[in-house]
Amino acid sequence: IITKKSKEQSVTVGANTGTDVMNNYYRFDLGQQGNFNGVVNANFAKYRKREFVGGTGTNYFGPRTNYDFSGTYAFDDNNDLDFYIGYYDEKSKKITDYSSMGMGKSSANYDKTNQDYSIAYNGKGDNSNYMIRAYYNRYDKEEYKGSKNNSYKQNTFDTLGIEAKNTVQAGDEHLLTYGVEYKNIGVEGPILALGEGNSKDNSAYAGYIQDEWFINDKILFIPAVRYDHDEQFGGKTTPKLGATYFLSDNSRIKANWGKSWRAPNLVELYAGQDHGFTTIYGNPDLKPEEATTWELGFEAEKDNNWLKLNYFNSKYDNLITYDKVNGKNTFINAQDAKTDGVEFEVGRQFNDNWSIRATSNWLNAKDSDGEKVSATADNIFTLELNYDDNDINGYSAKLWNSWVSNYHYANENYDYNTLNFVVNKKFAFDDGRSGRVYAGVDNIGDKKIGDIYLEGRIWRVGAEITF
Repeated sequence: IITKKSKEQSVTVGANTGTDVMNNYYRFDLGQQGNFNGVVNANFAKYRKREFVGGTGTNYFGPRTNYDFSGTYAFDDNNDLDFYIGYYDEKSKKITDYSSMGMGKSSANYDKTNQDYSIAYNGKGDNSNYMIRAYYNRYDKEEYKGSKNNSYKQNTFDTLGIEAKNTVQAGDEHLLTYGVEYKNIGVEGPILALGEGNSKDNSAYAGYIQDEWFINDKILFIPAVRYDHDEQFGGKTTPKLGATYFLSDNSRIKANWGKSWRAPNLVELYAGQDHGFTTIYGNPDLKPEEATTWELGFEAEKDNNWLKLNYFNSKYDNLITYDKVNGKNTFINAQDAKTDGVEFEVGRQFNDNWSIRATSNWLNAKDSDGEKVSATADNIFTLELNYDDNDINGYSAKLWNSWVSNYHYANENYDYNTLNFVVNKKFAFDDGRSGRVYAGVDNIGDKKIGDIYLEGRIWRVGAEITF
């Protein structure tokens, strides 16, 4: 993520509160200081304790803080250095109620920290743009019950990577992009229930090339090929093809086809991971997951109207999921799983102030036994009304309703809808300061379904000012 940087110095201060969280945040734009430009962000949040519907327990609640710094040093107009430092700290708690199983309540405490570092060199040639980037991430998760001397667990995840890519304008008709990637991931701790010495690491590398070929003024053709190599599972070459046919300046047909390949990660292979209500065990016999996907779409705009329609189809071989094996939830390879569906969007801009948009997503997801995949809905339809007076001291607002059909979970199907609203008041001052206050409510009707964690009405209010 590249944070947009302002050439002017400014400070933004904001705060919000609501059903879920209290939060205050600060952004410091350092502005252009010679060849350097940077941004500092700080966020302090406290997540509220909320009891799940049905008394099954609570969410993860407690304080979370986040700091990050991003900067760019420009050597000249064509060469610069980007760097990023981020730190996240969370101290949260979760309570689970096992009364329905003849047991009492159990609480778990979590101390989590995440560190991110990256540095990237960017350059421009006469007809090319290139980048070389190195990054490191460390995630520490400590878990204990009551005190750190009681069922104490500490797991560490390390990721070290380097990537490079170049984009070249090869004549008037071809835009080539090619690159390489390398990543090493290490996991250490009791999460590796099946690991040797509770420590594992794995390396992988990849290379790719893509061409954006304008065959003529009607057809854009994008062929690509990628090679992935995993230290444990070897290598695989996967192709992709994309095409766009421009029917007119305001309408087009898009088609894509491709294959993908993913090796199991260390957690899926060796873990004994607590997921709140259950533990999912790793499976060292897992095979890489492969998929073939294709899609066909149509897009058009006319006057103040727009339309998007897209059909997609994916078939999986050795899909990595989990199921009961010898009485334990275990990662497995499912055979011949498939998904297909239709995405639809239509909208109209009535005038400078009002617009309406409707989206509908149909999904047919079946597992290897032909059963519907859990936590998926047949259809999600959303109708959205937007208003903006386009005044720097004015208002904007959005009202939307979502209807969910046949949401499948735990062998049950659920139908429900939620009405939501948010309003925003803008301010601009003569001295250059600007700000806003806002308020919103999700699930205005307070719909509650404990089995799928639909927890009722959620409200929030907030304010921020930039000076």
